[in-house]
Amino acid sequence: MPQTNFKLADNSPDHFPAALVHWANNLQASEHDQNLFDVAFTAVDDALVKTAAYLSVREEVPNKEKELELSILWMQASRAISPIDPYFADSLAYKGLGWANPYYWSVAEGLGYKTEITDVQT
Repeated sequence: MPQTNFKLADNSPDHFPAALVHWANNLQASEHDQNLFDVAFTAVDDALVKTAAYLSVREEVPNKEKELELSILWMQASRAISPIDPYFADSLAYKGLGWANPYYWSVAEGLGYKTEITDVQT
């Protein structure tokens, strides 16, 4: 992370005292948006837990009804996370699409998106 040199005479957001005001404004915004973060991470956690549970008992023949449910959960997680991290949201959307049609997992891989459970957990 680059180090910022604060200068009293400089009024830009990268320098003191404007940097302090800018930081305080961002701090207020992040406190205000705490609900947004809570909803997003809850959606991702819910999709992760339900996917892990499904994978632990999945039989050789896929349960299309369960996989459609997982697809919807991952798409909901994608929408919830999109204001926070659009790239991660795209990855989750491809994960959701992949549960509906596995073709999309190869599309995601070709575009550089990671959709494995271990990718989402980290």
